[in-house]
Amino acid sequence: MLLHEFMSEHREEILFACEKELLESSADRSESEVSEFAEQFFDETLRALRRDSGVPGSPSPLPGKSETAARFGADRQRAGVPVMHVPRIFAAISQALGQVGARYALTISAEEYKRLNSCLDSGIATSIENFWRRDRDRENRLITEHFGFLAHELRNALGNANMAFKLLRQGELAIDGPTGDVLARNLALMESLVAQCLGSARLEVGDPPALVPTRVATVLHDLEAASLPDRGIRIELDVDESLQIAGDEMLLGSAIGNLLHNAVKFSPPESKIHLRASASADSVVIDVEDECGGLHTANPEDFFKPYVKEQRGNHQGTGLGLAISKRAIEAMGGSIRVIDNPGHGCTFSARFPRLPG
Repeated sequence: MLLHEFMSEHREEILFACEKELLESSADRSESEVSEFAEQFFDETLRALRRDSGVPGSPSPLPGKSETAARFGADRQRAGVPVMHVPRIFAAISQALGQVGARYALTISAEEYKRLNSCLDSGIATSIENFWRRDRDRENRLITEHFGFLAHELRNALGNANMAFKLLRQGELAIDGPTGDVLARNLALMESLVAQCLGSARLEVGDPPALVPTRVATVLHDLEAASLPDRGIRIELDVDESLQIAGDEMLLGSAIGNLLHNAVKFSPPESKIHLRASASADSVVIDVEDECGGLHTANPEDFFKPYVKEQRGNHQGTGLGLAISKRAIEAMGGSIRVIDNPGHGCTFSARFPRLPG
């Protein structure tokens, strides 16, 4: 019996064994949802073997690119399945065919075996190619959204600063009045957004930063001076002037500045933000504690993942600032965690190896 004849006669039995193989080989059972893809690709393979054996009316895209395999790759990427799991469906088809074939003492010629493997290899290649293509498209879309948001924020801040400057230029308003505060706040916001972009660019280059002795107090005092929060929000700084870490001043400023900017954004009017730096025998800890009311999420650590948008109340973050902070802190040998204080706020805590001062 030819291979395509055996596959046609025992189709249901092979597909049942394939589904069983997928269930048993999957730790999270996500592959149990792909039996429809397995069935469609099996039929494409069957038609390709029929066609190559001279059976008329058996069109199949295989061993070329299969739309079924392409959709499967995109579906697995969308479902968040790791790329190394993508070939399992094709391995399951092969193993199921082998199991059922052994049950009936099937013999396969070298030429049929070659054709079968060519179809399976094509399916694997097409699905993985489409997995990565969709992954890149998603990444590019998120990057475009992020920089579109930054451009929008910069334009708004620049417009507000320009309007305040024009009013001050007329000479009828005092520079230390409310209009001067508007100008100062928006200039500080633009500086924060540019620092975020520069920090991101530095990290994307991939070269490790040159770490030098860095006084933590200098960076935190600069951040405090540059932060002009509105809505009556106050920043209280408590820092040991002697603390030093092996760091990069720009990256440290960008990382802690992002945390401070987030704290201001999500805090209610008239609240207080604590910016602290303390030390143990071998570590320096920098805390940014706010009064946002809590994180309202089961997985606060997800906020550090790129493009996971942070939602608290009516405010939403871009989903990149905290990821940049985490990467910058880790590039300097540190670590960061978030402590949720439900009903009160949260604390972002960065820990670095301490240099003797």
